[in-house]
Amino acid sequence: MKNIFVLIVFFFVCVSSCFACLETNQLKLFPIGIYNNSVISIDIQIQRRDRLGTEEEEMNEDFEPVSWIIQTRLSVYDLHQNLISSKLIDSTNAIGRSYLKELSKSHDKTVKLILEKYSTIELFEVKYLSFCDFQEECNNLTTQYDENTQTKKLTYENKEFDLAVFKDKTNYFLKDGYLENSVVSLSISSIRVYETKKVKLVIAHLGTGEYLPVLANLPRKEYKNEEIDYSSIKRFVYQEPVNHHGKGLDVFFSIVK
Repeated sequence: MKNIFVLIVFFFVCVSSCFACLETNQLKLFPIGIYNNSVISIDIQIQRRDRLGTEEEEMNEDFEPVSWIIQTRLSVYDLHQNLISSKLIDSTNAIGRSYLKELSKSHDKTVKLILEKYSTIELFEVKYLSFCDFQEECNNLTTQYDENTQTKKLTYENKEFDLAVFKDKTNYFLKDGYLENSVVSLSISSIRVYETKKVKLVIAHLGTGEYLPVLANLPRKEYKNEEIDYSSIKRFVYQEPVNHHGKGLDVFFSIVK
């Protein structure tokens, strides 16, 4: 009887932890193309928060305890992810487990601005997308921590690439301290490959956070989500996985063909 009681208590602690302190912070980059040898990107900063209501509201089974703050920027980077310029375009909120509807609206709005401002932009094609489930070694990409520089590096197809973003003092996301003391524990959540005729851009989402006790011992494996349509760069968005108390950002390097 005592063992049953302990299991019940453990179950409720795990369930409660899923909904308590839901704060996370991510920076997603959705590059659209190359213009004057620069990467034109739609940057999305996504913050998850607890959503509080009245006691009566929270007792309702339809009450959603999760909210999101979504800030969209039009950013320009060089081919090594050094930030050249960034302008806030939109800020919106979403409620519930998914924020894709609101994300898509902000993305569509910014795509229109990009096509008007950079009329001769060479658009990317998305060639590859997979999810690595927060591992350090994936099929074609691995990450390593460099003790000398105290930053992460990536190895792609047996070639090592430095990540200039970690040294960029002007980057608004890193400057605000969202990844302070967390760089060493970053692992790979997703991998994307974009291409134009002359440039290949490889993007990894590096994230950290906590695996809940009920998930911590499950095997991790790389996988693809066939429901995500990346046939059109103008519409391509998706919701990045995030750990409990998760933090993460998209990093990229380029290969000139």
